[in-house]
Amino acid sequence: MFNLRRNARGSVLIMAMIMVTLLAALTLAFATRISSNEGRMEVDIAATYAANGAACLSVLTDRLFFQGGLDILQAVRHHVDLPLLRKDFILDPYQVLEARLAGADAVLLIAECLPESDLTRLFDAVCQLQMTPLVELYEPRHLNRVLESGARLIGINNRDLSTFHVDLAVSERLIPRIGALALAISESGFQTHQDVIRAAGAGAKGVLIGSAFCSSPDVRSKVIEVMGA
Repeated sequence: MFNLRRNARGSVLIMAMIMVTLLAALTLAFATRISSNEGRMEVDIAATYAANGAACLSVLTDRLFFQGGLDILQAVRHHVDLPLLRKDFILDPYQVLEARLAGADAVLLIAECLPESDLTRLFDAVCQLQMTPLVELYEPRHLNRVLESGARLIGINNRDLSTFHVDLAVSERLIPRIGALALAISESGFQTHQDVIRAAGAGAKGVLIGSAFCSSPDVRSKVIEVMGA
């Protein structure tokens, strides 16, 4: 049986987006450059995020490309009492079950990677396990089917996954089209507080930031600088 307190955090993930808040990502491919104690690195960074205003933590679990893992998600779960998002290339319902068993409260689903039938199947699987689906897109052509999926939390990725070019204008174009139908999260490309203000001006209710923090030698100071705390 799943912990009911943990399920409650999944609801907090939705409610916390009423105002522009921080979803902080553990991007270990960058973080390993600045750590001399990798055994505690991810937990220390997560604790820093939690202590400095993050509403949710996004944990990369893809090991091949991003040096992540479910073990990292589990370690963070044991030390930080915030909603956790499993960020990975989710293609199979088994990965959704893995996420729940590892302690996730939410799961990332990427529209560009999922045909409509698969998106629906995985979206339903996430909801059935009492987690929150964060459905992400970059290409405008996917927006209608993401909205039709019933997603209440939609991520707009400012990074083109085919070229890795980053442009905050992607959020500025797409978020107004979401309007009041869902809560919009602007993802990637944030380096300054002005970038956050720009996303908020487009209607973003939250920002997902990872590499800008994890590549900094002083994570806490960078969080405060970018979020304007």
